[in-house]
Amino acid sequence: MGTPTGDRSDAHSPGRIYRDLSAHEHPDCIACSPTNAIGLHLSYTRCDDGSVEARFDCKPCYAGYSGLLHGGVVALLLDSAMTHCLFANQGSGYTAELTVRYQRPVTIESTAVIRARIVHHAHNLYRLHAELVQDDTVRATGRATFVARPIPDSHNTSSTGAGYDQGATPRAD
Repeated sequence: MGTPTGDRSDAHSPGRIYRDLSAHEHPDCIACSPTNAIGLHLSYTRCDDGSVEARFDCKPCYAGYSGLLHGGVVALLLDSAMTHCLFANQGSGYTAELTVRYQRPVTIESTAVIRARIVHHAHNLYRLHAELVQDDTVRATGRATFVARPIPDSHNTSSTGAGYDQGATPRAD
């Protein structure tokens, strides 16, 4: 996948638009909201190819079996990454189908990197792929279909002046 890009201060930069869209669409999200008291507080970075990535500290409180990250948390991480990939490409959608392939155990007390990218877009459907990597090894992958969710015309980021076009098609760079 791509290389993380630094956020430019430009009000219309992809990083700025992505952060604003994420905050608008997911203000209370358990995966990404910085204000959700019990949330994971994931912070995704848009990469130069339109993909996203985030780091996650696999703490013992997220364990299933002793020493291993719970499979439901793995699924949450992959789904969240794919959702944020849509946001990073100026889109929004609901997860219609999610398939997770658990390839190797994800261990506790180690950091994981979650990445996602758009694979295909047609009409109001998006297909995305995500992976969770730990210690340079792919531990789990996810594939999902998302149904486009219109972004309300009323959403205009007052701090940036950038609006989001409801008809905009996310880029699959």
